[in-house]
Amino acid sequence: MTTQPRQTKPQTGAGVTLVLTDDLHGELVQAAAEHREIAGVLLCASALTDTGGRLIGTRIRWVPPEAYLRQERDGLTVTSDGYVPALGEAETEGLIPLC
Repeated sequence: MTTQPRQTKPQTGAGVTLVLTDDLHGELVQAAAEHREIAGVLLCASALTDTGGRLIGTRIRWVPPEAYLRQERDGLTVTSDGYVPALGEAETEGLIPLC
């Protein structure tokens, strides 16, 4: 008899939970309180459980000021220099980027 390795799959309808440290949560709250929109990429590790998935925030790569073409209270425009390095970092480290 051959034993197959068990693959953990989430149940149908199971959700994904975002897990943040207090420090990351604080960074997001502070950014949301700014008078202009701010962009960044949240880099996450992933974990799959029987009840769903978890995205575990590891760090935020904020768009540098020079990458904004427009930054206002209700919108922004960012050049690719603002987010592509963070996407590359995520790929190199096997993380999931949330933009």
